[in-house]
Order: sequence, then structure tokens, then C-alpha cells
Amino acid sequence: MERKQTLLAASRALTKAEIEHYQAHGWAKLDQLVSPQTVAYLLSVLRMARGTTGDRGAPPRGAGIPFFLPDHLGGGYYDEVLHPLHKMLGRNAEALLDRGNDIGMRYFDSIFLTKLPSRKQELSGTGRTDFHQDYPDWKLDRAGGMVFWIALGDYGPESGTMSFLSGSQRKGPLGSLVTWMATGRTINDLYPKLSADCPLTQAMTYKAGDATVHSDLTLHGAGLNLTGQPRQSYTVIYTLADACWTGAPALNRYEASVKAGLRPMDILDDANFPRVVD
Repeated sequence: MERKQTLLAASRALTKAEIEHYQAHGWAKLDQLVSPQTVAYLLSVLRMARGTTGDRGAPPRGAGIPFFLPDHLGGGYYDEVLHPLHKMLGRNAEALLDRGNDIGMRYFDSIFLTKLPSRKQELSGTGRTDFHQDYPDWKLDRAGGMVFWIALGDYGPESGTMSFLSGSQRKGPLGSLVTWMATGRTINDLYPKLSADCPLTQAMTYKAGDATVHSDLTLHGAGLNLTGQPRQSYTVIYTLADACWTGAPALNRYEASVKAGLRPMDILDDANFPRVVD
């Protein structure tokens, strides 16, 4: 009973200033968004899988994602302990939506992300994160989703925290990071005017429980983790309630729904992508 009562206050509502900043710039810093008790629980779940150094089970360099270790842990939206967090973040996502109607939002995914110290060069998850948009890899027919990135420790630029290109959400889809990496180019090679049109923020500084939220079209990236400790976060993704799957593969994200009958251009209206409701 005590644990449930504590986690009912897992997250706070966003302020008007935070909402306005997001709508103007495509991202916002959210100080102490998540309660200390929830952060401690999230960190305990991740450490059970990755250990205190964050590298348990990490694949060798070249065998996994180069810039972080992703982990799907727990029960997602329906996790008994984390459900209050996911619902409150969903309400915040609805507050950030500036579409002109009340179409609402869906829970899309939740992932633990660990960026290992760069000195562990023999492992994946130690590289820098090239600037990219999230939307092209979600394989949805419309943009408008967003990502909450929750810090599970105190991290500054030396830990490889994110920077954003403010206003880049207004540029539309600019291609997938996968295609840029295959050619050895970066987003600035492809779109040289970006740096002039969209100011680069400084790398974020977080206290445990702080978060950022960014649009699925906002370009963001992160440098190397130059510390001796892992940079660890919990990300929760929301998308528009009327978004449809295009039919393209997306890292197994849609397999369970396809088995349940999801077809290309269907709305994601099933238990795997629940709509945020009170």
C-alpha cells in the first residue's frame, strides 16, 4: 500500500511556461518532473539488468547500437508500479499538443537508455549520438509525437547529454539517421543551412528526476560520455491518437499488433498502443 501511495505522485503537471517553450522551440527542460521514489525504482530495475556499472551484457563494438544500450524492461504502460507515471506523462503530452483539436495521445513505447563511458571502446553504447529526428524511424503516417527523457542520475555535458536544434521541428522530416550513417554523412552535410536557421542549445545539465521533452521532428544529439559512470535514462514516447502505421518495419515495434490484426494504414488502436485516458 505504501509503495502505491508514494508512486501515485510519480510525476507533476507541466507549467504554462514549459508548454509555451516546447511549442515555440520543439523541446523543453522539465526540472524535477519525476519523483525521487520513482527515479529510485527505475534505477533499481535497470541495475538488475545492467549492473551498477551499466555494461552487464553489453555487446562488443560493432554488434549493437553504437551510441547507447537500449533495454525494454518492465510491463510498459500496464506496469503496476509505473502506470501512474505513464498516465501523468500522457496527460502532459496532451497539454503539449498544439494541433487545434482534442484528438489526444497514445502511449507508444518506453525504453531504458544507457550511454557507457567512451573509454570502454571495446563495447557498443560508447559513441556519440549524431543529430537526428525520431519520427522517420517510427514509420507512422503523421508527425506530432514526443519523447520524455528522464535522467536517472546527475548528468552534465561531460556525461554526453543531449543538445537540440531549436525550431528544427518546423523543417519537416529530414531523413533517417540510418541512411546518413550508411553514407558517412551528418545532417549538416545534407542540410547546410540548419545551423543558421536553428540555434544549437548547450548540452543539458540534469539532476536526477529532471527531464527534457522533444518533438519527434526536433533534431537532437549527444556527445561522448567522458566520465567514468554510465549515463542512464528512462524514455517514454507518445504519439497522436489517430496516427496510422505505414506498414514499414520498425525494429519489431509492430510485431505483436500485426499478429493481432494490425494492417498497413490502420490506426494504432489496440492494447499495445493504449490511448491516454483518465
